[in-house]
Amino acid sequence: MVEFGVDQYPGVMPLPPGETVDLLHPESISHRLILACIVCPAIALIFCLIRLYTVRSIVRKVHPDDCERSQTLSARGTVKITAALEEKPWVRAANVALLTQSATVDFDGEHNAEELVKIIDAGFQLF
Repeated sequence: MVEFGVDQYPGVMPLPPGETVDLLHPESISHRLILACIVCPAIALIFCLIRLYTVRSIVRKVHPDDCERSQTLSARGTVKITAALEEKPWVRAANVALLTQSATVDFDGEHNAEELVKIIDAGFQLF
């Protein structure tokens, strides 16, 4: 074993009494690295599965942050809600954004406002 002194390397703190350093054959940390590379993704997978379970089984509503497929669902939902609104003869134009859960509707007659809100709310509840 090669001894290294504090005098040879300025700024180096001396070792505590009874400790030695083996710079030629240092302690391997590969087993810790391998363990971390296995355990961390396993824990992340468990949390992802719990998240999917709660969304599908408990909440029963897919949010935009849940998966890539939600963008497709959002586009389909937007088209369906817009079509349902435009079927009404008193609706002139409708613009629905399911991701932000907002809608802009140009319609005739204030008495139709309540039905309009019911259609939009029902569409948002489905998606």
